[in-house]
This record gives sequence, C-alpha cells and structure tokens, in this order.
Amino acid sequence: MVKNIGVQAALSIGHAFHQQEQQHQIELFHRRADTLMQLFETSKDLRVDQTLISAMDAIAKGIQKATPFNIVSVSLHDAKTGLLTRVVGAGIDEATLADLQTQQQPWASISQLMKPEFEIGDLYFIPADQAPVIPGDVQLLTTMTEAQQKPNAWDPEDILMIPIYDNNDNPLGLISVDAPRDGLRPDRIVFETLEVFAAQAALTITSGLSISEFQTQIDSLRDDVERQKSLVGFSQRSLPMLLHKDLEQTIAISHLNQRARHIRASLQLTEAISRQFDSSTALLTLGQQMLTSFDMSVAIFGPGDARRPTNYQYFGEFAARC
Repeated sequence: MVKNIGVQAALSIGHAFHQQEQQHQIELFHRRADTLMQLFETSKDLRVDQTLISAMDAIAKGIQKATPFNIVSVSLHDAKTGLLTRVVGAGIDEATLADLQTQQQPWASISQLMKPEFEIGDLYFIPADQAPVIPGDVQLLTTMTEAQQKPNAWDPEDILMIPIYDNNDNPLGLISVDAPRDGLRPDRIVFETLEVFAAQAALTITSGLSISEFQTQIDSLRDDVERQKSLVGFSQRSLPMLLHKDLEQTIAISHLNQRARHIRASLQLTEAISRQFDSSTALLTLGQQMLTSFDMSVAIFGPGDARRPTNYQYFGEFAARC
C-alpha cells in the first residue's frame, strides 16, 4: 500500500510539474504573441512622411507597452561629433526631458560600459552590484528610489541599454529603459522584445537618415534649377541689348579701323612725296599712292589758280580730283 501510494504521489507530482511547465510555456507564447502584436501596432504608426523624432517616439511608446518598463529613453548619435542626444523620453516629464536633452553624452564614454560580461544578445544589462566606474560625462537617469524586497528585484542603480547599429556596425543611437512596473529584473522574453524593437529602431533611423539626405539633395537640385531659370530669364532679357551693343561696337571698330588705315596711308603718302625732288615726280607719286591706298581708279591733277584759292591747295599749288 505504501509503495502504491508512493507511485501515485510520484505520478501526481510529475503531472503537476508537467502542467506547471506547460503553463509556463503557454505564458511565454502569449507574451511573444503580445510582443509581435505590439510590434505590428507600432509599425502601423510609422509613416514615411513623419519626422525621425516622431518615429522614435512611436517606438519608445511601443517598448513601454510591450515590456514592463515605465521609462524608455531614445538617443540619436551624431556621426560628425560622436555625441548622443536624447530625443525621446516615454514616461519622462517635459521639464526633465528638456534638461536631459541639453546634456549630450560621448559615444566613446558610453561604449566603455559595454563590457563582454554584461552582454546579453544585442543588449547590455549591468547589475548595480557589478557596475564599473561610470565616466563623468555620462548622465544616468534614475527614477526609482528603492528596490522592492523580493527575489530578482530591480535595483534603482541597474542599467539596461540597447545600442543601435547600422549594417556596417556604425552607431546610430541608444535605447535605455528603467523603472519596471513589476519591480523585477527582465527575463529572456523581455530581452528578446527589446532586441526586436531595437532592430525596428535601427531600420527606422537608417531610412530616416537616407530620406533626409535625399531631401537635402532634392532641395539643392531645386535651388540649382531656380538659379538656372533666373540666369536664363536674365539672359533672354539682356540678349537684345547685348546684340545692339555688340553691333554698335562692331560699327565703331570698323570706323576706327578705316580711320587708322587712312591715317597710315596718309603717312605713307607724305613720306613718299617727301622723297621726290620735283613737282612732276611728286604728282606722279601722289597719284599712284592715292590709287593704291584709297582704292581709287582714276586720279586727275591740274594747276590751281592763285587768285582763287581752294581747299585743294592743302597739297601745295596742285589739287587732285577723283
């Protein structure tokens, strides 16, 4: 009888343990399903036309609903300065968040806390009793005043942060959580949930940065097009005036060239005549030079009348008509 009672007790205890394990598995499945449903709801809130900060706010609120943490902070990394700036704080009042946003944190200092012994998957959980020396330029947000008196209780000094990287392992941002509603340290399901939302945040930040870069290029191209339109309009308005000025300059240059040619011809003519010794030779030279230099076909010379002076006496006592 004792042996039979022991067998029945063993079967009952084994059945109870099996039911307890099944209940635990069912609870895990329910929690995973709730996580996926919350991730789906958060994804619906993410739109192409919204700002990056608005998208991070939706993700932070999704983490707040899918996990027991009341406080969810999201910081974005500036690749140029290497600084982290808090942009979203679910569960943080506006005054506190505004104060935190003025305190930028170097990524190099934050990365000093990411030691291998604290790494759990893609996140880092640093228990208060194992925390290393915190760099002076790192500001930690602590909202709980004291830990609850129960096993595996969350300590106010515990740190749980999830770094966000792109496909090339370049830092994009940081998610930090605090103040769990159940007062307990996270279990494996909570860690998995945070990793899933961190992956969603990485995809959103990468897309947002790409869209921002494309928008900057579009704005630059639009400005270039507007400048080109302005230049074309100015050119079209200025073209008739420029053509008129060009024509006037061409005519003026032609006149100057003609005057210069005539002056050179006159100088050559004067030089040629000055080398002659009598009037006949001078007149002959004058006629030949005039035919050559002034493109004339006939040159006739005759004696002038001293009693009736004319303008042709400029050449002496003889005048030329063509």
